[in-house]
Amino acid sequence: MQRGLPTLKNLFRSVLLLSALTAASAQAAEKIDLIIDTDPGADDVVALLFAMASPDELNIRALTTVAGNVRLDKTSRNARLAREWAGREDIPVYAGAPAPLLRKPIYAENIHGKEGISGVAVHEPAKAWQRATPLIT
Repeated sequence: MQRGLPTLKNLFRSVLLLSALTAASAQAAEKIDLIIDTDPGADDVVALLFAMASPDELNIRALTTVAGNVRLDKTSRNARLAREWAGREDIPVYAGAPAPLLRKPIYAENIHGKEGISGVAVHEPAKAWQRATPLIT
């Protein structure tokens, strides 16, 4: 009986370890829900492309845009372009604030180009952005 006890103990440890690994894998396999708020210039477009290329890990509920280095119409278009390039037109894009709440907007077209993503040919994406009811007027 003494000989079988260490084997049973090792089996029990193995089952516990396997259970812990399975539980950790199950938790890791759960998608992370995200709403990504951004002002897509070149750097943000690359980040969006990476995020949208991970549908097994990330459940992107929406992209929301704000004015940043370029005007809101351009950041919203850039988010829709990224969505189109990623083949993820299932993700809605909502345009948000056209300017900061407490100061005048400062654009950086001299750095990021007139379209916010210099060096890339831009066009108006086929799918429009979503209309939302403003929370702040």
